[in-house]
Amino acid sequence: MASRTDIEQAILDVAGNPVSGVIREMAGAFADAIVALDEDPADTPKRVSPVQGTVQQREKETRVLGAVEQR
Repeated sequence: MASRTDIEQAILDVAGNPVSGVIREMAGAFADAIVALDEDPADTPKRVSPVQGTVQQREKETRVLGAVEQR
């Protein structure tokens, strides 16, 4: 994870390195919010194993080698 300073600099780079304005004033708050997202362990997704019969389960594929119908 990038540091708060790196994130703030990236925000300012994307905005064109403004000298003043709303983006310049709020870049630190944006960086703090991004760092807080990565530090919150409650939001980390947990691995779930697929249940049989669901869309997540791998299904056996059948390869079609030729057309069944003729035109």
